[in-house]
Amino acid sequence: MRLLSNLVLLLTLAVTTWALHESDVGIVDWNKHLIGVPLSGSLTTAPAFHHVGNKTILLTATGNNVLAALEPEDGSIRM
Repeated sequence: MRLLSNLVLLLTLAVTTWALHESDVGIVDWNKHLIGVPLSGSLTTAPAFHHVGNKTILLTATGNNVLAALEPEDGSIRM
């Protein structure tokens, strides 16, 4: 049982370790004026990618108490 819980923890951490490429530093800004700065201090509020049909969206909770769906390629707000 302990092995199974360690495996689940390892898989959870592996999924949440996506990051920007070094070449995108300073170019890609995830702070949107309308929604605020994403919360990343907890696994439950950290930005996460979700597949909806054939599209991918980025869901995130922000410091302004907003749940936002963003386009991962350009950061635009999805409706």
